[in-house]
Amino acid sequence: MRYDLYVHRVPYPLISAVQDLHDMYTRTSPAGPFRMQLFHDALPRDPHWPVPVAASATHIDNLIRGISCLLGNNLAEPALPVIAALWKAVLRLSTEMHSDVQPTAEYYRFLSFEMIRPAGDPTHLAYRLFGEVLAAYLFVLADATRLELPSLRSRVEKLRQQIVQNGESAVESGSAGEASEKAAGG
Repeated sequence: MRYDLYVHRVPYPLISAVQDLHDMYTRTSPAGPFRMQLFHDALPRDPHWPVPVAASATHIDNLIRGISCLLGNNLAEPALPVIAALWKAVLRLSTEMHSDVQPTAEYYRFLSFEMIRPAGDPTHLAYRLFGEVLAAYLFVLADATRLELPSLRSRVEKLRQQIVQNGESAVESGSAGEASEKAAGG
């Protein structure tokens, strides 16, 4: 994924955290990472995914790839509805799996509301929401395989917190920057 940091003034830590989550996803994806001949020695996949995970894996994988392509080509606004579709797929899978994932139901409701009524700069919002949905999906996958990997969960949670903090601060600083630019210009 290639991101233009200077055009949209997206903070590097936000992009970096999303990229790290994306890398974690490609290593654990039930649909398997997009592999080229060169990468045949990548981590082996677990062939025993639960039926709901296996059934939704290709659809979710296609949505994630689509979002990555849109963001990589500086098309954040068209990425927002695809991110919302990804969120619906992750919620559906979480419900089917009766997944006991972190974060809590209140957070899920908040994120769902943000998908319906996105506010703020579309670029910052797209990166933040994509990162948060990727984190939620990784929690569902970890729950589905009954992985007892505290380090994985703690890394995902740490990256999710970094995304939330940098996404919020980027929106705040972007609003302040726009206000000062308008004041200076007019």
